[in-house]
Amino acid sequence: MKILRNKKTVFLLVGIIICILLMAFTVGNRTSGFVSNVLGVVVVPIQNVMTGVGGWFSDIRTYFTDMNYLVSENQRLNSEMEELLLALNRLELLEAHNYQLTQLLEMDQRYPRFETVAADIISRDNNNWNTRFIINRGYTHGVEQNMVVVAQGALVGNVTAEAHNFSQVTPIIDDASAVSAAISRSGAIGFARGDIMLGSQGLLRFETDIDADILEGDELMTSALGTIFPPGIHIGIIVEITEPSPQGLIAIVQPLVSFDNLNAVLVITGVSEDMDYDDYEYSYAEITLGE
Repeated sequence: MKILRNKKTVFLLVGIIICILLMAFTVGNRTSGFVSNVLGVVVVPIQNVMTGVGGWFSDIRTYFTDMNYLVSENQRLNSEMEELLLALNRLELLEAHNYQLTQLLEMDQRYPRFETVAADIISRDNNNWNTRFIINRGYTHGVEQNMVVVAQGALVGNVTAEAHNFSQVTPIIDDASAVSAAISRSGAIGFARGDIMLGSQGLLRFETDIDADILEGDELMTSALGTIFPPGIHIGIIVEITEPSPQGLIAIVQPLVSFDNLNAVLVITGVSEDMDYDDYEYSYAEITLGE
């Protein structure tokens, strides 16, 4: 019963309010102002709340719009940065390759008596036992086994296997390499050999007679005694001389070629007709390459 009384009271109040509003609309301007005041008391707070809620939602929408823009802009900038880094890497590679080609051109001009073909290194197998690499030239380009390979103004090694369009090169720092060499200052003859321990450091050893005239800083070049390597090609610099042994003197050689940075080479495919090997004296004819 109490619930019914409450409902009746509510309905009564609603009815009174409706009547007051109707009366207000039928009166003139004064009552219109009264109604406006009444409506203002009721509606304005609600409008203020709704305006605040609308502003809050607008701020949230603006925040997420800005966040989406920032995320999109960040992704765009990251993509541009990656493209710039790739372009920079390509430019550095091109500059390095251009430098190698410039050196090959200088090498070709330094040894005009040699007929050569340029080649790029396309594969390496560097470890303590094998420092050989593959070049992109084969017998279709005139490359054959035992042909000499040069770069950076000095000796690299020789071709040890060839195929249709690629070849294998064994560098002078490889354990299987042996080059008849001579000290340019004194003419002391010996062998420049690859060494397992030294090869990993980019070095090789020079074996010569115990009484040979050899000093640190001497330049080592190919001699006229070998059957593969033509004479007069730079090999490296003597950087250390070990204690004499019954086997003779052993010196450590720093090659002029930087094998870690080697990307392109020249293969000597022939010798010009004006080169005469008879001009070189074979006073140590008993020494052979041992290959």
